[in-house]
Amino acid sequence: MKEASIRELRELEDTYWWNVGKRELLLELAARYFPPGGSDRVLEIGFGPGRTLKELSALYPFVYGVDVADAAIGFSITHGLKLVAQADAESGLPFRDRRFRLVVCADFLEHMQDDSAVLKEIHRVVEYGGGLIVNVPAYPSLYSNWDKAMGHKRRYSRKELAERIETAGFEAIKLTCTNTFIFPVAIIMRKIKGLLLRGGQSGDYPSDFIPVPAALNSLLINMYRTERFLIRRMNLPFGLSIAAVAMKV
Repeated sequence: MKEASIRELRELEDTYWWNVGKRELLLELAARYFPPGGSDRVLEIGFGPGRTLKELSALYPFVYGVDVADAAIGFSITHGLKLVAQADAESGLPFRDRRFRLVVCADFLEHMQDDSAVLKEIHRVVEYGGGLIVNVPAYPSLYSNWDKAMGHKRRYSRKELAERIETAGFEAIKLTCTNTFIFPVAIIMRKIKGLLLRGGQSGDYPSDFIPVPAALNSLLINMYRTERFLIRRMNLPFGLSIAAVAMKV
């Protein structure tokens, strides 16, 4: 992810509905499928602004972070995070085999040129019985200049994500779409922006993180929380993102 994008996310991560809702979902999935205890080691790859890494550190005794961006490393210091390293996951993770019980990748895989190789590297550092939680943007057909501006190489279908996870040696035990309630509105907005900005450069594409009034922001957070309630009981069939939980087999 570009440094400017990480800085934008840092400004939004504490209160903006998208960031709050996604973070709460990932933390719930982690606690549900990999209950904290003992001397568990957890790794977040591509931790960006660092808030999710900080929240994971409140759950698990040993939480590590890896990111390639200078800005991410700087923000980790402001959060008081010490077990962090600057590294490119595509070149290899700086950890021994079966080091971690859980690896978390939140909006990370879509930035990788070779996501399959990264997933195999993640499989290497996860212990047997441990696993992976991943969040990615959904629907390849929605790939736009916004994705290009964010440094995304692709968007995923649920089938594609499951195949990549399982080819790497994991078993997908939870695979659900998220951001379901806002999906129709988001599709319309992206179509309109695409028409208005046709022919423009990706760097000129305005952010999809649109400022919203506090009351609407609160409403959207509660909508995301309602989705979390549903996700505990089922997999949602469509949405702007996909969340997956996988076990090492």
